[in-house]
Amino acid sequence: MQAPIRSELRKVAYVPPKLPHHCMSQHTNGWEMEAYRYPLPVECIAQSPLGRRDASKLLVVHSGSGEVEHHVFNELPGILTTIPGTPHLVFNQTKVVAARLYLRKPTGGAVELLLTRPLSPSTDPQVVLGSTASSTWECMIGGKNVRADMVLGDETSTFQARVVERKGAEAIVQLSWQTDEALSQVLDTIGHVPLPPYITRPDDGADKQRYQTVFAKDEGSAAAPTAGLHFTSELLETLRTQNISRSTLTLHVGLGTFKPVDADNAIDHVMHKEDVVIQLAMLDELLQTLNNTAPFIIPVGTTAMRSLESAYWLGVQLLAGRSLEQEPIVVPQFIAFDESLPHARAADAFYALRTWMQEQGLTTLSFQTQLMIAPGARIGVVGGLITNFHQPGSTLLLLVATLLGERWRAVYQEAIDSRYRFLSYGDAMLVIRTHDGETPST
Repeated sequence: MQAPIRSELRKVAYVPPKLPHHCMSQHTNGWEMEAYRYPLPVECIAQSPLGRRDASKLLVVHSGSGEVEHHVFNELPGILTTIPGTPHLVFNQTKVVAARLYLRKPTGGAVELLLTRPLSPSTDPQVVLGSTASSTWECMIGGKNVRADMVLGDETSTFQARVVERKGAEAIVQLSWQTDEALSQVLDTIGHVPLPPYITRPDDGADKQRYQTVFAKDEGSAAAPTAGLHFTSELLETLRTQNISRSTLTLHVGLGTFKPVDADNAIDHVMHKEDVVIQLAMLDELLQTLNNTAPFIIPVGTTAMRSLESAYWLGVQLLAGRSLEQEPIVVPQFIAFDESLPHARAADAFYALRTWMQEQGLTTLSFQTQLMIAPGARIGVVGGLITNFHQPGSTLLLLVATLLGERWRAVYQEAIDSRYRFLSYGDAMLVIRTHDGETPST
């Protein structure tokens, strides 16, 4: 493997900035959330999955020309072979847990919790879910007159959740139970599949299998990386036989991904931290692709894209001589707009991160990301994106608009007019970043 250029600049501590002042008017005038709302007919919101995962529709969009093509998802391997480059898919292998809990107050009133992220005794969801010890979690909460120190219970078990703190729809709770089961086993018994609120039916037995990707591995997600729901084992095998390479990483989906944007302008929206895990082997795989002719890295889902771009910005900081020694490592929300950082080649950034991991003796890197990708963000890695169709006024729609520009609205209208199914159990879109027929340079 040919080594990309490395920076030998002096390492200094990096204080993550807010959105740089000189970028304020340049970018955020285009972040008024009213501009990212669109009329979504209720009948377009998929309430259940199709009988077969890869039978979903697939809208292929060329971002430069705005040209769209209508396909079925199982045609993806053939479509990827027509891209003028070397496609490489990146999957998020997080596994959804039964994180929705229906509990009762001491007075008998109903309370709903959605566990989103552990705080102690570890922030690693797999560690906490595999433990029999009490743990503290961030969560979303619904219920009237729920106050700090109130103990919520489950009528069918010894499980309890003590409210440590509540701020509106968010809370911190301490979980405990009087059995020798691990928390994941407890949740499998009393918890429910955390279907999003726009799916108006209760979860059922089929959701345990269908609201989970076939490649899910690392427990800890409060929502599925829904673009991955379209893949079957057979489709993955077809991709392999056609020599379309792929890698995996993990982002445990939490509040940062699906928290609504309540602010009028996205600059005032705070992205929650989400946990990302990448492997040294994945960086080697990406570098191998990036050393090919016309590399074309395509994340499967917005979570995979945010993870890849977050890893890129870690590498860019190293190239700029900045330190990653803070604990925990956090990728700040507006780093993609920080013009004091170079817009390095992806190969250089990933090589710098790989070298740093080796120097630290790491084969696995865990970090947190608050990265927001919105119009004007510098995209360092991806040449395309496989994604579902997202809610009006969401940070996910801002991400899509970053790739499509103002064409996003016409593309979404095309999908509505063509009776595509929207949101988590809906159909998919493949965005190919093209500019006047040229693939983007990485």
